[in-house]
Amino acid sequence: MSQKFPCPPSLTQQFEPLTNAEPGSGQRDRLDQAHAIFVIVESLRSLGLAAWSPTLLTWLGRFDGLNQYLREDAHPLLCVRQVLLCHVADLGKGLVVKGPLATELLRQQIIDDLVEQDFVHHRCYWSARPPRPRLEFNPLEQTWLEFVALGQVAEDLCVWRPERGNPLLAERSRVLLMKS
Repeated sequence: MSQKFPCPPSLTQQFEPLTNAEPGSGQRDRLDQAHAIFVIVESLRSLGLAAWSPTLLTWLGRFDGLNQYLREDAHPLLCVRQVLLCHVADLGKGLVVKGPLATELLRQQIIDDLVEQDFVHHRCYWSARPPRPRLEFNPLEQTWLEFVALGQVAEDLCVWRPERGNPLLAERSRVLLMKS
C-alpha cells in the first residue's frame, strides 16, 4: 500500500539544516537540493537496495532539466528523495520486513510510489500548433535534454499536467524502474 507524501515531520527533523554553520565552514544544509542525490543513494543503502541505485539514478537522470518547467514541489530529485526518506522512516519504525522477498516487495512499493509523483504525470511535447503534438517526451527513448534538443524553430515546448495525469508516462517509467 502506497503512503501519502510528504512524510511525518519527525523524519524531516532528522535532516534539519545544520545550525550555526559559518560561511566557509564546510557545513551545509542536508536538505538542500545539491545534497539530495547523496540522500537518495544513502536511503537506498539503508533500505538494502544499494544494488538498485544505478537503475533508479539512470531513470531519474532521464528527467534532468524538466524541473525548470515544474512547480518547486514537483522537482524530480526532491520528490524521489522524499519518497525514499519516508520508506527509511518506516524502516526506523520497524514497518519494513527484511529478507530477499521483502526487499523485492519494498522495491515494488517504492516504484509504485515513484510513478505516482507529480513530475511523472506531466505531458511534454513539441508542437507548432498546440495541442497537436509532433513529438512527445518518452523517457524510454530519450532523456529530457535530448527531447528538448529535438524542438524545431517554429515550435513551442508544451509542458502541462492533465487532470488525470499521464498514465502512459507513468507506465514507461515503471518499465525503466523495473530493470535490475
